[in-house]
Amino acid sequence: MPVDTCEGKWSTQEFLAMEGQPFNKFGIRVNDSLHPIDNQGQVLVENLLVTGANLSGSNFAIEKCGNGVALATGYKAGKLVGEVGQ
Repeated sequence: MPVDTCEGKWSTQEFLAMEGQPFNKFGIRVNDSLHPIDNQGQVLVENLLVTGANLSGSNFAIEKCGNGVALATGYKAGKLVGEVGQ
């Protein structure tokens, strides 16, 4: 599974930098249905949904939204899986 990283250094010299550490934003790119996708937007795995801190660009440590992102994406994943079974 490809993981989005960043260009350049993965961390900053200042441990508690206000913008956070670049590595906190590493993660897996997804589509609107939370399926992992590649750089061209093609779904990589149909039966996998990515949620929470695994999402590319999620900077939970600085944005103080880790629990919110986890709850919201977990809820969405549950709803999506429930729709498939109907």
